[in-house]
Order: sequence, then structure tokens, then C-alpha cells
Amino acid sequence: MVDYDRTAVTYRYECWRALPSGVIEAAGTIFLLLIAVRGYQAGPFAKAMVAGGGSVGLILAPLVVSERGQTGDWNPDCTYPTSGTEMCYRCESTV
Repeated sequence: MVDYDRTAVTYRYECWRALPSGVIEAAGTIFLLLIAVRGYQAGPFAKAMVAGGGSVGLILAPLVVSERGQTGDWNPDCTYPTSGTEMCYRCESTV
């Protein structure tokens, strides 16, 4: 398959995946906010934490990955998926 065709197919499937994914994500956040407000009478700070929790995770992800890469027990060049406890036969490290 030509790279252009592969890109076009991926884009088409991504467009179909994005709509229900966005609806489900928004519904989940709204549902959590309703629980926080009605069930726990949450204040403004708690509601802000519920609404912004996913974004905080996205902001922190590069920092966590960078720190994990500097510890020396993770090889960022290894793309072979393992269970986390077995030895990678490609890069000879435990991943």
C-alpha cells in the first residue's frame, strides 16, 4: 500500500472515530460534574478539578515520560511490546 493511501485510510477512520469519542468524553465529564454537584455539593474548586483532570494528565505526561527515561531502566528506542517483566530480545533490556 502506498503511503498516501495509508494516510488517507487512516484519516478517514480517524474522522469516524473522533465523533463518538468526543461525545463519550464530554458525556463522561458532564456525568462526573453532575455527581460532584448533586451528590457531594461540590464547591467551585472541586468542580474545576473534575473538569480539568484530564487536561492535567495530558500536561504531566511529557514530564513523567522524560523522568522515566532518565532513570536508566527504560529504553525509549525499544518498540517491542512486552508484558513489563520479560526480557526484550531486541534491545536486551527489561521493558
